[in-house]
Amino acid sequence: MKQIKDFFNLEYGKDKCFNKNSLDPNSKIPLISSKGKNMGIFGYINAKPTYENVINVPRTGTICYACYQGNPCCINDDNIVLIPKEKLNLNELIYFVLLIRKETYRYSYGRKVTPKRLAEAEVPEIPKWIYKINISIHNLTGKMSNKPLNLNDRKWKLFDYPEVFILDKGYNNVSPKKEGNFPFISATRENNGVSFWCDKEELTKTFEGNCLIVVNDGASMGETFYQPEGMDFGASHSINIIRLKERVLNPYIAMFLIPLIKREKIKFHYGRKWRIERMAKSTIKLPINENNEPDWNFMENYIKGLSYSKEL
Repeated sequence: MKQIKDFFNLEYGKDKCFNKNSLDPNSKIPLISSKGKNMGIFGYINAKPTYENVINVPRTGTICYACYQGNPCCINDDNIVLIPKEKLNLNELIYFVLLIRKETYRYSYGRKVTPKRLAEAEVPEIPKWIYKINISIHNLTGKMSNKPLNLNDRKWKLFDYPEVFILDKGYNNVSPKKEGNFPFISATRENNGVSFWCDKEELTKTFEGNCLIVVNDGASMGETFYQPEGMDFGASHSINIIRLKERVLNPYIAMFLIPLIKREKIKFHYGRKWRIERMAKSTIKLPINENNEPDWNFMENYIKGLSYSKEL
């Protein structure tokens, strides 16, 4: 195991805390605060940027909710700033962001996060699999649509899963042995469900992407992920696979459905697994159109009106 300080120099943010009167909507330089939304952006200011390609870690408010700041920015002293000692690529930086967020439980108002404490946090070696994931960041605050929609002015209806979904289940009971570049999904809540990368030739059956995968067994039961189009995969029998019955799935509809599906996890446990047979008897509440059918267009447009939708 290594420590954070092996990869980064740590310091308190150098920019003072501005108030709302200091903000300039015409400026493109973000001020990063300790807020937990919108990548920590408090607003935009007319100032010379002091940081770029760093990680900020709030030490108040949303403690330890690390964010990657790829663009020139100012970061106030409510944050600890992690400056790479050597050049790290985007995948590596996002990897450290996720590791640091998992440290949140160690800190509280009585035990604040400090550069020294964070620097000594132990982290594993950077794994090879992170280089196989395609991560791109262009405009993290961008929306696909500027027209926000309201969930509360819609009619909702309960549907049986088979009414709206095509249900399938994973196949491979024996995990492949050879390392490769083909994703294998099983019962995990990490890495978008990918447990490891294998040799496709070892798999008896594979599945096409552009679907939802739901863990049906183990401690991660109910965890749900979107598997992108073009990303075929192998899957263990601990996975249910969901596709839309009357429409082709897309990332926006998927992001709408995922939290609704995950809400059901409280109904299942080790003694009551969410296998495909039980899922076929489950129900899901969805917004409907004038024909009392799932309003897929509304679901898609709702997600497009949220921040970060350009990144989906």
